[in-house]
Amino acid sequence: CPKNSLESAWSLLARDASERALSLLSSSSSSSSLSAKNNNNNGPLLDESSSLTLHDIDAASDHLCRVLDAAECARLAHPDSSFRNAAHSASQQLSTVMHEINTSPYLYKSLIQMQSQYPQHTEEYRVVRSLAADMERGGIQSPDAGVKARALLALADQHGAAFVAEAMRPGNRGAEHLARMLAARANHAAMLNEKSYAHLQFATTSAAAGTPEAAEALA
Repeated sequence: CPKNSLESAWSLLARDASERALSLLSSSSSSSSLSAKNNNNNGPLLDESSSLTLHDIDAASDHLCRVLDAAECARLAHPDSSFRNAAHSASQQLSTVMHEINTSPYLYKSLIQMQSQYPQHTEEYRVVRSLAADMERGGIQSPDAGVKARALLALADQHGAAFVAEAMRPGNRGAEHLARMLAARANHAAMLNEKSYAHLQFATTSAAAGTPEAAEALA
C-alpha cells in the first residue's frame, strides 16, 4: 500500500473519530466540524453551552480510544515502517484532541456534578469517577499547578513512547528515556502535592489497597 494512501487512511480514521466524539460533546444546535473549530481563532473544541450526559461522554471516549488503541498497537508492533509512521501520525492527531478534551474545566465540572447523581455502588458512578480521575491525574483540579503539571505529564509520555521505540532497536538508548520519564512523573506528582507518581495514581482511583505502601504489604 503506498505511503501516502496509508497516511490518508489513518488520518481519515483519526478525524472521523474526533468528529464523532466532539459531536457527542456539543449540543446539536451549536456543533460544528473539527476543521471549522480549529480555524475559529483556536477556540475551545468543547461547546460549553451543551448539556452533557454520561452516555454521551462515555460514547465519545469509546470513539477516540478505539482508534487510538489501534494506532498505538500498529505504531509499536507492525513490521512495516511506513505503516508504523502513518499510525504514529494518527496517534499524535488523536492525542491532540484528547488533550483538549481532558483539560476542559467545563467537562471536569460536569463529571463532578454527575457523581452526586449515582449511588457509589453503581456502574454509572464508577464510570464517572474513572473519567474524572483521568483528568485529575493531569492536574485539572489544581488550576494554579495544572498547566505545568500537564506539561510534565506530556513530557513523561513522550519519553515513555521513545523508551518503547528504542527498546526494539539494537544498541538502544532506552535507559536514558526511562530515567527521564520517571523524573518527569516524579516532578509531576510533586507539583500536585503527592509523594510520588504511585501515590498520585492511588489518590485518584478507588483501589482497594488505598496507598502504594498498603499494596506492597499485600505482596
